Amino acid sequence: MISPAGTGSVVVEKEVLEFADQQGLRVREFPMMTISTSPAPKTSGVQFVHFETKFMDYVATQHPLVFLGVPSLGFLYGAVLEAVLHTSFTGPILATLARFALSLTSSPLFLASVALSIGSAILFSQKKILSKIKDPNQEIARL
Repeated sequence: MISPAGTGSVVVEKEVLEFADQQGLRVREFPMMTISTSPAPKTSGVQFVHFETKFMDYVATQHPLVFLGVPSLGFLYGAVLEAVLHTSFTGPILATLARFALSLTSSPLFLASVALSIGSAILFSQKKILSKIKDPNQEIARL
């Protein structure tokens, strides 16, 4: 019933969710369990998590604006300063503004600023959406 007509056996998750919504079906999310036929390796009982993994999880889930947004503003400031220093503010105003804009947008600092600001905005919005979900195993209405 869940497989849309004409899709065969390979179905993209987005298509399945859209089809279920069209059919008026409710969708639940369940955690996946790994089933292994080989015996589990023996460990000392202590699992070591790498510092980088903990730090990136902290950055991405807890404080994306601090760790990505603030450097983004710093890079933007550096790019504007660099563009001001490279632009000669003599001559016609329109030509000066064009040189300033070209200098600014071609700067690697400006491109890094744009990339970091987009990343921080995406991670911050995901953080806000996830904070509204109290239990991931509950039925989730369309966001």
